[in-house]
Amino acid sequence: MLEQAITLGFKASNNEAEYKALLVGLRIVKDLAVKKLAIHSDSQLITSQTTREYTAKHPRMAQYLKKVHKQLEAFQTYTLSQVLWANNAYADALASLGPALDH
Repeated sequence: MLEQAITLGFKASNNEAEYKALLVGLRIVKDLAVKKLAIHSDSQLITSQTTREYTAKHPRMAQYLKKVHKQLEAFQTYTLSQVLWANNAYADALASLGPALDH
């Protein structure tokens, strides 16, 4: 398990922040030469769009999704699963670190 806290230099919706976090995570594990990856997300939208269950209709979301699919091509195999928000307290604690680091 890798932990990374990031801050965005722009205002972003929750979905944009989720996509940015996923993209940063994918770049990190790609740089570490990971070939098999298990991704866990509490975002039903991001998970469902990435697995092509849902279509990204908003142009910005479609751009993020395209970048995610491009990044995923670097891995031999990957799984993407949704975890319930209530079971994701650890990730929520990490998410609160980002704003704290700005000050």
